[in-house]
Amino acid sequence: MPFSRSLLWIVAPLVLFAALLAASAGAAEEKEEVPMGWTQSLVGGLSFTQTDFENYAQGGESSLTWTALATYLARQHTERRDWKTEMEAQFGQTRLGDGDLRKAVDRIKLTSVHTWTLGEFVDPYLSVDAQTQFAKGYNYPDADTEVEVSRFANPLYFNQAFGVGKQIAPGLRTRLGGALHEVFVTDEAFAAVVDAEHGIELRYTDDPTTDKLEKTRLDTGLESVTEYEQSFREDHLQVKSQLKLFSQFDDPATMDVFWNTKFTANVFSFLNVILETELIYDEDIVKRTQFKEVLSIGLTHRFF
Repeated sequence: MPFSRSLLWIVAPLVLFAALLAASAGAAEEKEEVPMGWTQSLVGGLSFTQTDFENYAQGGESSLTWTALATYLARQHTERRDWKTEMEAQFGQTRLGDGDLRKAVDRIKLTSVHTWTLGEFVDPYLSVDAQTQFAKGYNYPDADTEVEVSRFANPLYFNQAFGVGKQIAPGLRTRLGGALHEVFVTDEAFAAVVDAEHGIELRYTDDPTTDKLEKTRLDTGLESVTEYEQSFREDHLQVKSQLKLFSQFDDPATMDVFWNTKFTANVFSFLNVILETELIYDEDIVKRTQFKEVLSIGLTHRFF
């Protein structure tokens, strides 16, 4: 069932607002303080999980999982503008028993938002973001079958938006505007990945209503983005969440939903526990709700 535009445009932002505002009850009520001028940070992390069983009466299967993560932030803040650029690279693999290593997480993402803080009720903004992956991605319909469904730049997502935004509370900001959502593939084999035998049908760029095979897709519409980022308990707990809703001008009854949330608990100065969830609904690609959850414990280091 497609998401209802009239329902989600009202309910989803309110639910996110209420939940995140409740979570920030312990935060200071004064306006969010951001250092003037340029600030930068680079953080890297590596985590491992390994289990091994031999003649274990209660049963079990050996496994190995590793994940690497790097995030970079550059921000310029002045009295009249705020320019924030974030880059994230994440990759991980897992192996169960004597099987081969399989990809667990894989993401390359760049986001840049330029906001003019004019001191009015709302602030105009421009934003761009791009996302792809490092390695080939496979769907495993059964134990003996793997179907390649993605690879680097197949697909490549590129979005641009402009509109107005408002800081509602410390760490909580929302924006609304017009947007262009573009999807590219460099190899036409990934325009549509269809394997009827195994029930796979992914259409990244191809329009099934036409006779030709499209390698690009452009959607124009209205976009709402609500973001929350806050630290608690002297920076030992960080919460970062983004809810993005997109409705095409030519199909207002259908809505795309992208919701990412990351909780980071700093156990020691070098040891973090990270819980990350991602919910996606984009029926142009697949008419099902996609969900991913990753829980990791590993070493982290702030380079600057």
